[in-house]
Amino acid sequence: MPVLAPTASTVAAGMLGYHAVQPEEIYEISARQVDRILRGTWAGEISVEQPTRIDLVLSRSTFESFGLTASLDIMARVTEWTD
Repeated sequence: MPVLAPTASTVAAGMLGYHAVQPEEIYEISARQVDRILRGTWAGEISVEQPTRIDLVLSRSTFESFGLTASLDIMARVTEWTD
């Protein structure tokens, strides 16, 4: 059964893929918000920021072993193919 992995590094172990927000972006957003609060901005005045960079890592060998084919739209969104 094809399964999405909890981390990008486990895709190489035979999982089908990984899809999640890039952790670095979460750290950047968090750091900006903490900086604003420490500079005296009231927390209620800080706008909510949502991550925009998302990783999609797929295992080519697992993908093909299940007879799956990726549409051009999916292929354009893949950030990394592993074998």
